[in-house]
Amino acid sequence: MRMTTSSMVHVLGWIAGLFIIGGLAYYFFRGGGNGDGEKVHLDLESEDVEGELSLKIIRDFFKSLNLKKGVHIPFIAKGNSAEFITKISEDSIPAEKEGYTCIIAGVYEDHIISMGKIFYAKGIDSNLAQIFDKESIVVLS
Repeated sequence: MRMTTSSMVHVLGWIAGLFIIGGLAYYFFRGGGNGDGEKVHLDLESEDVEGELSLKIIRDFFKSLNLKKGVHIPFIAKGNSAEFITKISEDSIPAEKEGYTCIIAGVYEDHIISMGKIFYAKGIDSNLAQIFDKESIVVLS
């Protein structure tokens, strides 16, 4: 499959936008959003993806939630990253599944992760791989 210039620009623009707002991750996931220093509890359903998890699947998942701008802060995270694990309570650490990559698609709201899903995928697409190559937690707009 050959990408056209306009579709490549669109994908690169979308990825650049993720990194631009990635600074918000520092605020919410490095202590600023949870001023008392408490770890966030994670109580999310999970889904096994037998093929490749794509950025489109995650984007469609967030669109299905009817998020309110300024209230809900969507993010994606590598479920097994040390950076993410240190931000959640010990009883919330996602289980490891052999042969699967764990990706969290969550929504931060009022110092809690109010909704989201744990995806266990056999693989991730190149767009997600590029995102997670630089950061393990990325706040989306």
